[in-house]
Amino acid sequence: MFFIRFETSNGIAVGGQGEPRNFGGNPPVVPVVSQGYYSFYTPDGQANSISYIADENGYQASGSGIPTPPPTPPAILKALDYLARSGQLKK
Repeated sequence: MFFIRFETSNGIAVGGQGEPRNFGGNPPVVPVVSQGYYSFYTPDGQANSISYIADENGYQASGSGIPTPPPTPPAILKALDYLARSGQLKK
């Protein structure tokens, strides 16, 4: 098992823990499963944080520091709607 926690003078913080977990198999699969967080400030002073778990389902992160895509432009939505109604767009 491991534990980590530190903070830098500029406000970056990291913490986490993990341990080996046997998922079976031949040969046995024994990766380290971990969970933790990190936080930081953007150049404009906005606080961001990410929490995560990394296990048999991969790396799964959540938090305010994860970028989100911009909204789809109306012209693209209109084109997709047209293609869907005309049968040219398969779902």
